[in-house]
Amino acid sequence: MTSAQSELIKLHHCEHPSATVIFIHGLDGDPWSTWGFDRSESWLSWLLSSRNDVAVWTLKYRLSASWWFGGSMPLADRAINTLAIINEKIDKTSPIVLVAHSYGGLLAKQLVRAGNDTAREFDSVSRRVAGIIFFATPNQGSQIASYIKAFARVFSKISIFARFSPAVRELKHNAPALRDLNLWFRGYVATHKILIKCYHETLPVNGAVIVVDEASSDPGLQGVTSIPIDADHLTICKPTRRNFCASDLIDIIQQSVVTQEAAASAKTGAPEPPTRERDRFDGLKDTTGSAGDPSPDGWEVVERRVRQLTDPSDTFKIEDA
Repeated sequence: MTSAQSELIKLHHCEHPSATVIFIHGLDGDPWSTWGFDRSESWLSWLLSSRNDVAVWTLKYRLSASWWFGGSMPLADRAINTLAIINEKIDKTSPIVLVAHSYGGLLAKQLVRAGNDTAREFDSVSRRVAGIIFFATPNQGSQIASYIKAFARVFSKISIFARFSPAVRELKHNAPALRDLNLWFRGYVATHKILIKCYHETLPVNGAVIVVDEASSDPGLQGVTSIPIDADHLTICKPTRRNFCASDLIDIIQQSVVTQEAAASAKTGAPEPPTRERDRFDGLKDTTGSAGDPSPDGWEVVERRVRQLTDPSDTFKIEDA
């Protein structure tokens, strides 16, 4: 991608979305072909067939392996840039679900971190990130970065290969900055309950190399297993037909909406499900005695009914009173 202009491209408009979905491409990707949006059947059609009450966007940004094709910002800078774009474009209340491929997954994690740390003015965006789907994200870096550097050294006399971008350096396998980001993200997810799905490739690109292996794609999160997919690094994020990955996205959206609604109800003081057995029988007080002042017999019914729930051996029934 050679254009220096970053933007959030709207794929589906919703006036008051119940959730906002943002697709984030990876190295040398683009906002359309990375996800197969140029086909008649794609993530967009599968998503809208199940839920048309969501806003859907795809991020366009400069991310090339070579400076000759546009280069890249450092990851930390790109995260703040992306937060500013998202903050300007999307609604201010709906939960956000990020769908990220490769380096895009690192950007997703970094923007959550930046909004909670170095760019707190955008915390209204980062704290609304309710779910992230990672496709072949190199949480521990990728050996492909070493291959690119070696390739550049071999062809150093050809200037087009000699200048690789900051993104390539950041993708170095086992890079300290990536380890630090991943450790931070683990702690954040543990306390903020972000919904996570993770997938990794099992086929080499053009029969040559697996770009992100299973070990690097594993985010190291409790309860999150990186799921193997019969695809290479370039095709893993654009399935030709609807599969369980699409269902996982819809499930995450649904759970995010339910969680937000529950939180909103708690803030407004709406009734919550009872937490104690006796709370369930407050209504019996008005039927077993005078309103607000139950008779002793009425209270006995309530108390024994509670004991029955907690002690199955008590066979007393309300009808026995």
